[in-house]
Order: sequence, then structure tokens, then C-alpha cells
Amino acid sequence: MRYSFTFCALLAVALSATLAFFQSDSYPLFDNRDFIEYWCAYQLARTGQNPDDSSLLLTFQRSIGWSEAHALMMWNPPWLLTVLSPILAFPFYEAGKLFTVLNVALLAVSAGFSWKLLVDRAPIPPVVLLAALLFYPAKLAIDMGQVSVLILAVLTGGLWALRSRRDVLAGV
Repeated sequence: MRYSFTFCALLAVALSATLAFFQSDSYPLFDNRDFIEYWCAYQLARTGQNPDDSSLLLTFQRSIGWSEAHALMMWNPPWLLTVLSPILAFPFYEAGKLFTVLNVALLAVSAGFSWKLLVDRAPIPPVVLLAALLFYPAKLAIDMGQVSVLILAVLTGGLWALRSRRDVLAGV
């Protein structure tokens, strides 16, 4: 029986979407500490305030349930807020759920593209996607709300574009 990559990726997205959208709207949302940093910094930047001001960040973070004494600071470059802005514009819980779904989908797509880089003509077996989704460091990155999966997807897509001789896409 031949499984298509598209079917497996959609299955992964459907499963993660189900898990994310049935998660309760209470803190913590998958314990995604890093996502809290991005969302709060974006909210401040969007209103013209300083996203590096720890007291302003702490106020925003407390409003979504953060109970630690110090604010979580975002140490990523500021352009990350621009890249993530379509998701960060949503309210916190919806944005967190969308970010989780996006990360799982990108992980599945990256696993598929990696398989295609290694074994050019063979169909992608479901075990490849399952292995990627069950890989513990990937689970931690998704749970913490990190952008590691986004970086993986960009690198994998770039390598695939180079190998496929799609130079403009690889350059992007």
C-alpha cells in the first residue's frame, strides 16, 4: 500500500490541530515559555511600546497567567516578530494553538522533504513522519514554543530547492 506524503502531512496537522484546539484556555498552554516571550513582545511592539522593557513585558505576561517574579525576555532578533506576526496578532490562547499546529505541520513537512533528499524516488513511509513527530527533542521544541522547527523547515526547504534546481526558491 502506497502512502502519499500529502496524506500523512494532513493527518499530522489534523491530529495536532485536534490536540491543540481541545486544550483548555488556561495557563500553561503546552508550557510554551518561549511563545509567551514572542507574543508579549509583539503586543508591545504593535502598540509602539518597547518590547525589551522588562516591566512592560512582566505586566503583559501576568495578564496571561505568568506567575514568576521576573519577565521572560525575548533574545531573538526583532525581525522574528515580523515573521511570526500573522500568528501573534491573535489573542494569546488562539495564537498558541495556531503556533503549535504550525510547528507540528512544519515538522511533518520537513521530515518528508528530508526523506525526499535522501531517497529521491521512493514514497515517504508513514514511519518517517511518526519518527519525526515522536522525536523527543522535537517534542520539547514544540512544547516550549520555540522557533527551532521553523528554522528546520526553512533549511530543509532550501536544501530541497537546491537539489531540485529551483534556484530562485532556494535563494528566497
